[in-house]
Amino acid sequence: MKYGRIWIGGKGEWLVTTSHGKCIQLLNPATGRCIALPDYFIQPFDHVQLCRTPTEDEGYFIIVVSFSKLSYTMAGCDHWIKLGNPDSYWLTFFDAILHRGKIVAICRNRDLWSWDLHQGGGSPTLLLSSSINTEGWEQFCYMLAPSLKGNILIVTPYGERSRRGPIHRTHRNFFVNGSVLHEVDTDAQTMEEVRNIGDRALFLGPNYPFYSRVSLPMGDLKKNYLYIAALSDNDVVAIDLSMEDVPGNVTLIDYAGPPNSDQVPMWFRPAFP
Repeated sequence: MKYGRIWIGGKGEWLVTTSHGKCIQLLNPATGRCIALPDYFIQPFDHVQLCRTPTEDEGYFIIVVSFSKLSYTMAGCDHWIKLGNPDSYWLTFFDAILHRGKIVAICRNRDLWSWDLHQGGGSPTLLLSSSINTEGWEQFCYMLAPSLKGNILIVTPYGERSRRGPIHRTHRNFFVNGSVLHEVDTDAQTMEEVRNIGDRALFLGPNYPFYSRVSLPMGDLKKNYLYIAALSDNDVVAIDLSMEDVPGNVTLIDYAGPPNSDQVPMWFRPAFP
């Protein structure tokens, strides 16, 4: 990025950029269009979710996931709105997405909470107390994504703690041994494990999660795989979902580029005419 700016999130052809944690902007590198966002100081371990882009219906929508708070802004809003925590709860947030007009977040205790934006985003509702078994995992994290059925997918990479400090701007830094996926039906309040996403590959990281159809394997790109950027000491962790219980199902990928501890690797999907 030019002028000392780095990207910290993105979706489609749009990037969220910042300069030393300040002056947050939306940038379309293909067209050069730039949109200044309200002032907000981004901490090194904050996770920025660009849930809607400026070209989508209703305009852009962005969530900042901090250690113990969630904030959002959107097209037509000149400030950031902080979401309230549940009464008597002190939550540690891992991730959040926009789902059917609600902000849905997952916490370290595995609970899923939602804030209904149609009702002003006030008091949150407990959607589900999940039963993901983390016993025996030295390190893990939770990531959210839309499921192929229109529900919510909880992606839980697990592994061993890295013995050195993080090389990227992220607290999710460990040696990954695998991942489990659970699909949550918020209407029925049920959760089931998922082992197959068919001919799709799912891309996660600082970017908003997205799927890509893979007809034939192309280099590192394969179907029924997870590709997670900025999670470990490597640029990308590729996980074969069809070999979840088999050693060797995790592939570590690094891409050529200048080393930069501030610039996180991220999936970017440009739009073509």
